[in-house]
Amino acid sequence: MSKERKKLSKVFSAIAKKQGATRAVSLPGPGLTHDHYVLEGTGRLLRVPRRNQLDMTPEDYLAHQKKVYEAAAPSGATPQVFDIVPPQKDLPNGALVIEYIESRKPETDEDKLAMARALAKLNTTTSKDIDAAAQPFGSQWFVINDIFGAYLQGEKLSPETRKLLADEKDALEKEMNALAKRTDIPVALIGADSHAGNFIINKSGEAFFVDLEFLTADVPHIDAADAASPLTSQLDPTNKIAFSECDRQAFYKEWGRESGYDKSADFDKLMNLAERMVEFRTLAWLAYWLEEGRDNRTAPQQSRDNWDRMAKEHLSKDALEKRFANRKDGAKAKPRAKIAPKP
Repeated sequence: MSKERKKLSKVFSAIAKKQGATRAVSLPGPGLTHDHYVLEGTGRLLRVPRRNQLDMTPEDYLAHQKKVYEAAAPSGATPQVFDIVPPQKDLPNGALVIEYIESRKPETDEDKLAMARALAKLNTTTSKDIDAAAQPFGSQWFVINDIFGAYLQGEKLSPETRKLLADEKDALEKEMNALAKRTDIPVALIGADSHAGNFIINKSGEAFFVDLEFLTADVPHIDAADAASPLTSQLDPTNKIAFSECDRQAFYKEWGRESGYDKSADFDKLMNLAERMVEFRTLAWLAYWLEEGRDNRTAPQQSRDNWDRMAKEHLSKDALEKRFANRKDGAKAKPRAKIAPKP
């Protein structure tokens, strides 16, 4: 065992003892930002930041994560949060102590519907402690424009790719701004990173959303579009499910019924714009990965290989032309199967 691993082993042994656990056991995973350790015998899990995506001090980062877990707790669709382990010499980013849910990854069509029901619970929850986006879809625009905007014109993208991305970005801004003054669009908590890889299924078949780092308040349809996206489902290389268009519509139907958002006359319009926003946010993330993200070597190789593949596959001129076809006139709602109201 290396000197560093021995130090960490001592740190986790001390944490486990303080939490009343027999030991802390590492859970394997390909995630970019966190490692996880089960505190055996306590029903608790250590969520240990590997890196910080929010440009906060370690202390503020942990406090933020505790706040968002607490905000989401009334939904019953996320793990509970118990405690913070402060940053220390051999654990510089500290850790969050959350509920350990014995679980597996989603695999089946029924699991997809369970995900929809879990999201419906989260997406109908509000919290006075979480600031809402300044305008509908504003949280997505912040990621697309303020965080990743510069990478959309990066040198590692072809001129044709940059032009296609710029045109779609302009179109999305126009569609978003057309909704800016409306006060009838629903706003609630969204995970804002609700791809299929961030869900687990417990022994009873219930789904839980487990990665709350980016939780905010915005148009709930964003989360439904994210969870059922054929594109974002590829972000986690260990993800075991994929969404066909038929699967996606079944997901929307279940989510719409459970949340009650299917009663809105704007359901299709909001779903279509949410799909485009989530899709473009993912493309912007991949552009960042090409330009700068892959220089960070902390991510597991399995994840690195997966993101390299996705960037190559989805940021080509031909792939973008196919993806953005028939969008010049804005987010026209695609025909969808009629969604029956919840009984």
